[in-house]
Amino acid sequence: MTIQVKLMPTFDSLRFRYSILASVLVLPLCALGCGGGQPAKAKPVASSTSEEAASASTEEGSEAAKPKPKFEAVTLGSESGTSTAATTPAGTESEQMESVVHALQPMQVMLGKWRGTTNQKFKGFSAVEELEWIWDFRSNRAQPALIVKSDKSPYIREGRLTYLPQDQVFQFTVKNPEGVQHVLRGKFESEPDEFTGDDNKPQRTYKLVLTEAEPEGDEAWKVALHQQENNRYLVQLSRKRGSGNFQLADTVGTQRLGTSFAASDEDYGEKKCIISGGLGTSTVSYNGKTYWVCCSGCQAAFNDDPKRWLAKMAEADKMKKN
Repeated sequence: MTIQVKLMPTFDSLRFRYSILASVLVLPLCALGCGGGQPAKAKPVASSTSEEAASASTEEGSEAAKPKPKFEAVTLGSESGTSTAATTPAGTESEQMESVVHALQPMQVMLGKWRGTTNQKFKGFSAVEELEWIWDFRSNRAQPALIVKSDKSPYIREGRLTYLPQDQVFQFTVKNPEGVQHVLRGKFESEPDEFTGDDNKPQRTYKLVLTEAEPEGDEAWKVALHQQENNRYLVQLSRKRGSGNFQLADTVGTQRLGTSFAASDEDYGEKKCIISGGLGTSTVSYNGKTYWVCCSGCQAAFNDDPKRWLAKMAEADKMKKN
C-alpha cells in the first residue's frame, strides 16, 4: 500500500513566490504612472458638486492655455449679403465690433454720395466719377467696415476701410478697374480735428495715410485720404516700383453730392443712426416704431436683425442713465 504525502509550502517558498508576483505587477504600473519614482496618490471620490467644479476649472484652464485667434479683415463684395466667417470668439464679438466702429467714427463724415475729378488727364480730359460710402455690418459682425464703390474711377473701383484693433492700424483693401487687389495699412498723419466753418457749422479734418507693404506685383501703392471739410476730401495716390521711392501719381478732388453731414454727435439729436451712431439720413421701421439710419448699409443691417440692434440701443440708453 502506497501512502501519498502532500507537502505544504514553507514560509520561505511563499515569500519567494510573492516577491516574483509583486515584481510582475509593480514594474508595469511604474512604467505607466510612477514618474520620478514618486508613488501615485489615490484621489478621493468627489461628490457631484466637487466634480462639476473640477470640470469647470479644467475647462477654464484649457481655454486660458489656448492662443487667442487673430482677427482677419474680410474681402470685398460685402453689401451683396455674402458673409464671411468671423474669426472672433462669440463672447468677444460685440466688444470687437464696438472697438472697430469707435476707431472708424471720424471717417463717418465720408458717408454718402460724392463726385470725384482727377488732376491727371485721360485723352485730354479729367476723369469724372461718382462714388458712395456706406457701412457694412453684414459680412462679419466683429469686423465692420466703411465700403466704397465707384462707377468710373481710373484707380479705385471698390474699397473696404476697417480697423485692426490688435495691430492698432487701419486697413484699406481696394480693387482697381482691372480687378487687381491692393491691401494697404496705416495710421493718421494728421489726427481728426474739428473746427467751426464759415457757415457756423462744425467741420472735420484729418489725413489718413495707408501704404501697401506686400504688393502682389512689382508696383506698390500709397493712398492718403485727406478730409478737408465735411463736403470735400482728397484722394492722393502715390506709386513705386521695386525698391524705389513713392511718387505722387494723381490727386482726386472729391465733392459731396447733396446735403452735408454733421461732424459731431451733438448735432445729430434724434437723428442718430441706431447702428453706427452717425447722423441719420433715412428711417427704418419695426413694430410700428421708426428709427434713423445713416446709409443703405446700416439700413440693410437693421432689416437683417432688428431685435439685435434695438437691444444694443436699449443697453446703451441704460448705461447713460446709470
